[in-house]
Amino acid sequence: MKGLLKGFKLSLTSYVSLAFIFFLFISAGTLVAVNYYRMSVFAFEETLQQFDRAIKLEAQSIRKHLTPVYFRLKLQTNVDKWQYFSAYQNNTTLLFELANYIAIDPLSIAVHVGFKNGNFVSVKKLLNEFDRQQYQAPSDAHFAFEVLEYFPNGESKSTRNFLNFQLEVIGSTIVGNSTYEIFNRPWYVKGLNAKEISVVAPYQEYQEQHRMISLVLSDREAKVVHAVDINVLALAELMKLSNVTDSDVQIILSTENEILAHQRSGDFHLDSVNDPAIGFSAQDKRAIKNFAKSHLNQVGLSEVYLSGELWMAKIALLNPIDKASTKLFIATPKAKVITSVKESLFDELLISCLIILLFIPFTWLFSGVIVRPVHRLLKNTHKLAGLQFSQVSSGDSFIEELNELEQDMLAVSNSLQNTFSIINMLAKEKNMKVLAEKICSQACEMLKADAALIFLTDKDTEGKLLPCFAWGHKASLAIEQFSPIDLSQELMVNVESFLQGKVQFSSLSSSIKESLIQGEIYQQSDRPYSLFLPLIDRDEKINGLLGFSFTEDLSLFEREQYSGIATALSKYISVAIEGSELFESQKELMKSFIQLIAGAIDIKSPYTGAHCQRVPTLTMMLAEEATKSKKTSLKDFTLTHEQWGELKISAWLHDCGKVTTPENVVDKATKLEAIYNRVHEVRMRFEVLRRDAQVQSLQQIIAGENQVIAQQYLAKEMLALEDDFAFIAQCNLGEEMMSAQAVDRINQISQRKWLRYFDDSLGLSSAEKERMPATKVQLPVEEFLLADKDEHCIEHIASHLPAESDSTFTMEIPEYRFNLGEVNNLSITRGTINNEERYIINHHIVQTIEMLEQLPFPENLKRVPEIAGAHHEQLNGKGYPKGLKGDEISIESRILTIADIFEALTASDRPYKTAKTLSQSIAILDHMRKTEHIDNDLFELFLSSGVYTDYANKFLSKDQIDTVDINQYLSN
Repeated sequence: MKGLLKGFKLSLTSYVSLAFIFFLFISAGTLVAVNYYRMSVFAFEETLQQFDRAIKLEAQSIRKHLTPVYFRLKLQTNVDKWQYFSAYQNNTTLLFELANYIAIDPLSIAVHVGFKNGNFVSVKKLLNEFDRQQYQAPSDAHFAFEVLEYFPNGESKSTRNFLNFQLEVIGSTIVGNSTYEIFNRPWYVKGLNAKEISVVAPYQEYQEQHRMISLVLSDREAKVVHAVDINVLALAELMKLSNVTDSDVQIILSTENEILAHQRSGDFHLDSVNDPAIGFSAQDKRAIKNFAKSHLNQVGLSEVYLSGELWMAKIALLNPIDKASTKLFIATPKAKVITSVKESLFDELLISCLIILLFIPFTWLFSGVIVRPVHRLLKNTHKLAGLQFSQVSSGDSFIEELNELEQDMLAVSNSLQNTFSIINMLAKEKNMKVLAEKICSQACEMLKADAALIFLTDKDTEGKLLPCFAWGHKASLAIEQFSPIDLSQELMVNVESFLQGKVQFSSLSSSIKESLIQGEIYQQSDRPYSLFLPLIDRDEKINGLLGFSFTEDLSLFEREQYSGIATALSKYISVAIEGSELFESQKELMKSFIQLIAGAIDIKSPYTGAHCQRVPTLTMMLAEEATKSKKTSLKDFTLTHEQWGELKISAWLHDCGKVTTPENVVDKATKLEAIYNRVHEVRMRFEVLRRDAQVQSLQQIIAGENQVIAQQYLAKEMLALEDDFAFIAQCNLGEEMMSAQAVDRINQISQRKWLRYFDDSLGLSSAEKERMPATKVQLPVEEFLLADKDEHCIEHIASHLPAESDSTFTMEIPEYRFNLGEVNNLSITRGTINNEERYIINHHIVQTIEMLEQLPFPENLKRVPEIAGAHHEQLNGKGYPKGLKGDEISIESRILTIADIFEALTASDRPYKTAKTLSQSIAILDHMRKTEHIDNDLFELFLSSGVYTDYANKFLSKDQIDTVDINQYLSN
């Protein structure tokens, strides 16, 4: 059994509902059973009383209609005129009296008077066409007078007069020698010997369509028989009115208790040996006859067996005057009575069941009302398990214990919600001041405290606590009004108690109270007390104190509850402080690293000055104006606190890849410079050529040539050499754009030759020897004054192939890593940097991207590589390293681009160029704007916002700051 029920579980609502329903069924079943018994008895008695009343009413109704007939018949026999009646002509008054009587009596349809000599007088209602046809009466005849007279000679005559509804004679007939004799008619035979009014068994007259019942009474002295024919149909209607059930049997009994007529199931029958419809056996007739004798006028109903079935019957006299009169017998099957009772009781049972069924949902609802708080508690428990504190609901229960439990559950939910709210604050909020404000406000609400205080240790003074934050009256308090406190003996006791797992409430120190009075938290008369808890980090080092002040008396339960909450809060705040300090220290460390890298780049190449430090300043200035701009392209540009930091770091690290750029390339101030300025080598060659010219001149003089001509030639040659070297030296500076004529002259000068006597492979490194030709030349050897030798072209190192070879970078990789060719470098069209060196310098941005992408930036700094790495891209797609264009370049990168270019143009510490003035720099930027090198809207914002002047006043020399008409550059 236990095994079967092991997995069977029901809800509490089901248990309570089933219990209520079970007891409801038991109670209802008991009540129904008792009620069924009592109602059975009551219903049976009530049914019997209804039958008794119905029978009495029917008997009274029939008697009501038959009594006038009885009285009329009695009265008629007492009329002396009938004794001397001999002819119709002499007694029309009596006949009209009879006609008046049957006209108003609904039961009487005919009155007969029979005399001992055979004469016969009759007044008949003509009820229908059949009656009129039988009597050959006019169509509007309603009554027929018939007088039958027998004469002494044995002849007879029948005279009929027909009357209309107003009893006016409208016709008559005379029939001679009538065959009708009264001596063999049932009514005359019965009435001749009737001392009292008797009922003649149903019979049929020759003129009638149906059988009839007659009441007869005789005047024995005059031998005159009086009879009244009863309207059987009217009698049937009276019997129908009292039908209690469809199974009723109503029987009219004669004075001898013989069945005269009966009505059963709505059909009326007359008793006769020739009437098979009567349906009563001899045994039934005998039972009815015996019942009539023994139960006449008995109160209530009695039982009688008819046709093998038990019936409930009642008998009553129809003539209250004559006890020997006809009787009315009414009966109904007892089974039908019981059935009707059972049906009535079944209805009640059904109603009871329906009421029970209707009460089931009410029971369910009532049980639901009882269990609803439990369900609510269960749902709240599930919600608490799912940390859905905001969905925890409460309600009032009429069960005191459940109500208290709900309130406690709600308190637990609120505490947990506040606790997790504080945890969320710790996880999200980075600003320690904002975090302290939120925690203190939440803590005051949870603990119902008047004020909350946070003191932190002074890093410079041991044992000293500095006020950090104060909260009271739902607002932060001025921290300046609080004084530093010492870790006094009293506070140390609290700390030791806390470490032992105990929390103590104590009086509030006077200094803190005075500060709270100044903050209008307390008045001088108040007696607040406090709860101070130490803020201890993971190393059990005290970082500060968390304090609460109260004035409201707290119960022991509330003190224990609040102590637990305050202890948890102190631990949370300790974690927050420790995390905040760690976060700030990491931020400072990262900031220092970034500035260290930027400073190292600037220090590595002093000619770039403080470029990496000035660009962030200019970038942030322009970005701040961009967030305020209403220009179409900038109206949606905003930066969050994290994005500001992201942009600033991007600006600081935008040139971090320059740490990989060779210093000699970055610092190359002249075209021939390579670690050192090779113009000195070229000068020495010119010196050699000058010496050669002098030697040649002296040799010519010694050889006997004209001295004047030789010296003139020498002077001319020396002048040409000096001029050529001056030209080469000027080209080496790279200050002017090289024309085609200048390049041609360089090539022409390079064709001069000088004689080398020494081996140029001596004293070389292994790398240099690998680049030297394999074949040795015979010394001395002639060499060109300027040459592009094979050893001047330095190949790429295989292990250091540029990243552009297999990535999205679009920068074209030059054939050689370095090209030191003298003619090649001197022929540089603009500046001092050749293609290979330009690539090396530009390649710093690739290194910047690769270096930054390798750093595990947090989510809020993920875009640093993108922003920093796109400051050399151009809107027209001609920039590098990826060839981005248009919207592919972020607004932050566009801002950084302008800052980088403007700083480079105005920098006064570049060895390869002179600093541009403000107007020159703006003009160059305008040209770049027109060629879609930089963003147009940002350029105009740079001018219209005055950022360029603010920057110039901070970082440019006075001689660089000139007047700039910015209106010529603005579209509006």
